Amino acid sequence: MELEYVAGGEVMAERDTLLSTLPDDVRDDAAELYTDKATQDPRDVLAELHKRGRIDAGQLRSSVLQLEAQLRIRRIKEKPPEELEPTVLGPLGEGAMGEVLLARDEGLNRVVALKRLHPDHANHKGLLRRFYTEAQVKAQLDHPSIVPIHGVYPSADGSLAYSMKLVRGETLEDYLEEAKRQESAGGPDPDHNLQSRLHRFLHACDAIAYAHSKGVLHRDLKPENIMVGAFGEVLVMDWGIAKLLEGSNVELLDVDTGLSRQATQTRIGRVVGTPRYMSPEQAAGQNDVIDARSDQYAMGLILQEMVTFTPACPSGVTLEQALARAVKGQRQPMKASAGAKPKKAIVAIVDKACAVDPNKRYDTVHDLAEDIRRYLRDEPVTAKRDGLLDKLGRFVSRHRTGVLVTILLLIITLLVTSGMLATAGLAAHEYQRWSRASDEDRIRAAFSNNAQSAHLIDEELLQIESLLVGLSFTAERSLRENLNDMKLPSDWDPNRLPRYAKKVPKSKLYGRTVLADFPTMSISQKGGSGEIGANVRDDVARLFSMAPQMGRALGDSPGRSSEPLKRNDLNKMVTKGVPARWVRVGTENGVMATAPGGLTMQRGVDPRKEFWYREAKDTARATWIVPPAVDPSLKELVITVAHPVFDEKRGRLQAVVSLDLSLDELIQRMRRSKANDAWLMDKKGHIVAARSMHNARSYDPEPFPNKKLWEEEILPDLTSGEGGFRTWGSKIYTWTPLTTAPWVLVTESSF
Repeated sequence: MELEYVAGGEVMAERDTLLSTLPDDVRDDAAELYTDKATQDPRDVLAELHKRGRIDAGQLRSSVLQLEAQLRIRRIKEKPPEELEPTVLGPLGEGAMGEVLLARDEGLNRVVALKRLHPDHANHKGLLRRFYTEAQVKAQLDHPSIVPIHGVYPSADGSLAYSMKLVRGETLEDYLEEAKRQESAGGPDPDHNLQSRLHRFLHACDAIAYAHSKGVLHRDLKPENIMVGAFGEVLVMDWGIAKLLEGSNVELLDVDTGLSRQATQTRIGRVVGTPRYMSPEQAAGQNDVIDARSDQYAMGLILQEMVTFTPACPSGVTLEQALARAVKGQRQPMKASAGAKPKKAIVAIVDKACAVDPNKRYDTVHDLAEDIRRYLRDEPVTAKRDGLLDKLGRFVSRHRTGVLVTILLLIITLLVTSGMLATAGLAAHEYQRWSRASDEDRIRAAFSNNAQSAHLIDEELLQIESLLVGLSFTAERSLRENLNDMKLPSDWDPNRLPRYAKKVPKSKLYGRTVLADFPTMSISQKGGSGEIGANVRDDVARLFSMAPQMGRALGDSPGRSSEPLKRNDLNKMVTKGVPARWVRVGTENGVMATAPGGLTMQRGVDPRKEFWYREAKDTARATWIVPPAVDPSLKELVITVAHPVFDEKRGRLQAVVSLDLSLDELIQRMRRSKANDAWLMDKKGHIVAARSMHNARSYDPEPFPNKKLWEEEILPDLTSGEGGFRTWGSKIYTWTPLTTAPWVLVTESSF
């Protein structure tokens, strides 16, 4: 056997994770493709779905990245495969010279990006040399902000490919679009404000400065070729037209690729690069004389866009127009299309980096980066000499306390010394600026804390939903499976508890002994031990076969584990209490399985009359049911999520799966916020949870204290899916809509 698995239950957990990454209308197809065989790889399922046209390239990439992020390392091969060439899963992108594919590295069993030269160019020696040079250059640039190369693979048709790290994140272009949207909406979050944008720019500068120190020019720097990773890392991509400064001539000459003539595309030929981000000497085709200062010019253009959200070259211009502007060094004025007007110091830095004469630019990209760092430290920059007012303003910002005392003295002195008026006015202005900045810092901190808490709650809800979706697929399969094919214990009997039940201690939480993987079976038929119908009897057997998956759902509710859970360990966990208090499956025949179990067959219990069954049966996806309810046996608040199960062939309702989550699990995440108070609310203004409801034994929350704020500000944002903030007297209210459930997290902080 080539692949080792920890346990059969892990295959189910892996499958459930796979299904949770896909849209609802594709999950049935994915479940059909997936098997419980040890050789099944969820990435192959995704590749097959893409091949059949059920998911597009974007969904393929998204699902693969989610799988890589959520699954633990389990798939270890016993020996290297005979064929080491990566297996293509699907496309990622395409350019003039080649294509980028999503692939699995068969040798090391990981997902990679595979860049492959188009087969049409396999016989073009110049392109083949350029492609191979690109791979070697990137492989020898060992820097955290440059994507590492894993290996080179020649193909039978004479073409070439190389594999590299698959980057999770977005392009700088997309990052700036989001920052602009936030700036236009009232203010960016801490990840998109000017300071964060400049720090990301510095990461790119450091990568380019390193490449220059190794004798390599990039020559195609633009926001599209810079990635902002999922964890804030910055990576400079696409070194396809890089040039070695000394000792090698790797130009591509006289190449006709039939590219459309757009100013944002990379040209291959005498003029090399992207016209909108070219230096004058590069646009003039002076490839033999360009040096590191040409890359610096492109970085200056990118910096202008990062500060003002306005590209230096207007959008919509033709290739010829863009080249003409680049040759002359023409740039749009640095006027912000969103946010505050850029300061003179940052404008001066851009002007120096983008000087038409290379000799008037910074000596190196490192020097450019150092000036940005001086700007961030509020120090004088080399690109602009400080005037008297600049020096005075900087002195005030560094000595605020002393300046405040000076202000008082100046106010008194004003009565007798009119000549000090200008200085006092300036100091007062600086005090007001400092006061406003302090308020803005408090607002940003409050908004950031709110967003982080909302993210924690979303993670919890998504984890629970993925468990529920997995159970719904297990139920659908169990209810249509032939009873003769089921793997039930030979002595199974829902009317008799297993022998090991006597060894399980009584649970303080549940008030009795509970068994995680022995569900309590219930039927709607009343009476004693009379005969039950064939359909009911069959449903009892089918639901009982789900016992391992129901127990695993309870055990995984604190977070999926890659380790197999033994029965004793699972029962200990559930006995003490896990986030999922109950898991249920109820069928249209009036049969229900409830875990944790520990009771013999119950009669006269009809799941079809339960609130969670009625709420979910007419839906098509997971439904969170509000308000929370008091569980009568646990005497605590729980919130229920339910999912219908349909016969995939006939489309009729077969069952409903539900899970009760302890409300305190959500409240604990709300309590991590530094706010004074917090509320989780639905679109109707109902309070789902509040910090004050911690350890509550009844549902009677205080109403939200600011009805006007809810109706005029929060509710419209919840409808549009946007967050926001509002100062109200001495308080700051911030809110962030959740992505998993139609709720919004509102927090209240003090100014």
